[in-house]
Amino acid sequence: MRKLLRRWGLVFVICLPLFAMPVAIAAPLITSSQLADGAVTRAKIAFGAIDGDRIADRSITLKKLATLTVLTANLGNGSVTTDKLKDQAVTTRKLRVGAVRKLKLASNSVNSLKIIDYSIKK
Repeated sequence: MRKLLRRWGLVFVICLPLFAMPVAIAAPLITSSQLADGAVTRAKIAFGAIDGDRIADRSITLKKLATLTVLTANLGNGSVTTDKLKDQAVTTRKLRVGAVRKLKLASNSVNSLKIIDYSIKK
């Protein structure tokens, strides 16, 4: 009987860590302090792994955005407001024909100094 108990005790000691393994796997194995600078590259990050909640405020700057990454379809309605536009950012070249109408002009914003000679026709 003692031999049987010893064998079961040995099996218990050997198998116990195997039952505890899923708990150990669920715990974080690597923390940020253990990562070398530059160790986590774009290729190592799963698509969709970084969302808005994981991005620190003001961490994405214009220098960090690749050309054509923010398209019109990616902008929420009302997200580009006057205070977010640089002075002189909206030029004549960037305006569609007919985009500026009477309702979009501030009172007294157009005066004789801002009208090119012979540009107004009947």
